[in-house]
Amino acid sequence: MPPVILLFAKAPVPGRVKTRLAVGIGPIQAADLHKLFVDTMLARLPKFAECELHLDIHTDDFTAPNVSIALQSSGDLGHRMLHALTPRLPALLLGSDSPTVPDAHIQTMLSTTADVTLAPTEDGGYWAIAAHRTHPEMFSGVRWSTADTLTDTEAACRAAGLSTARGPAWFDIDEPEDLSKIAEFLEHNRFLIHPNPMSLTVGSNAPDLDLTDETGQPFKLSALQGKTVVLYFYPKADTPGCTLESCEFRDNTADFVAKNAVIIGISPDVANDQLKFKSKFDLPFSLLADFDHAGAEAYGVWNEKIRDGKTFMGISRTTFIIGPDGKIAKIFEKVQPVGHAAEVLAAL
Repeated sequence: MPPVILLFAKAPVPGRVKTRLAVGIGPIQAADLHKLFVDTMLARLPKFAECELHLDIHTDDFTAPNVSIALQSSGDLGHRMLHALTPRLPALLLGSDSPTVPDAHIQTMLSTTADVTLAPTEDGGYWAIAAHRTHPEMFSGVRWSTADTLTDTEAACRAAGLSTARGPAWFDIDEPEDLSKIAEFLEHNRFLIHPNPMSLTVGSNAPDLDLTDETGQPFKLSALQGKTVVLYFYPKADTPGCTLESCEFRDNTADFVAKNAVIIGISPDVANDQLKFKSKFDLPFSLLADFDHAGAEAYGVWNEKIRDGKTFMGISRTTFIIGPDGKIAKIFEKVQPVGHAAEVLAAL
């Protein structure tokens, strides 16, 4: 009989989940991603064995057939894992931060025979723990969320008289930079996160944007209502065409200010990359981090493209002038970077 699978997760409350990830993509998007990760694991795990979802607080956000729900105990992570594992042995406990872990890895962890088997991650932790025996001191002295978490746990288990082994390694998603590792997964699931891309015309209400700027601070487009906004979408920070376009906006900033217009740049980069881009070229306006292209999809500029015979999804370089009333006043499509700032100025 295979071990029962215990999935540890938090309720998807912005500001409480994926806080390191939220620094680059914002708390709302981080919570959306966390929910996607948990839902993905809930859909996968029951095919292997009986599955239980262990939550930190009550929530109605997760429903899955053939999955029971329990609440985690109080205390640090070690105490909570020990409390969950001990009455359900043999058990496999894992988190939701590795949504793309291969089926074969999960099956390997379910087939282990050591008292405790730990599956390493790149940052010194582990994405899963399989247990056939437990001990009250098996997590004693573990330094959680450090590069020593795995080795500390192994040492504590052995000191408690438990045999240990290592399972297959995988990665988890904690930092904005980690998102590049699951680009295909995110692309496949983009409509689950943002299901309603819009088709916009002059006179349409401009969709609100709830993103972060280059410093990781929350940004809402609706906060600029009453001002004219020049919102320009560009494919990638610090690339030749995007640099030329952004620097032309920079060089004409005084003329835009004279027309009471606020310039906002936006691309599918994380906040750190936007900050480097802004600092490198001394750009005097905000750059929004639209890493999962939610904003681009809302404005209808995330489209299929072809280059060198290969098809991919990306930004169609587009600029929107949004009036003080929050409605779209003009749309520039198929933008050519050279001379674009002057073109926009002439339309204001």
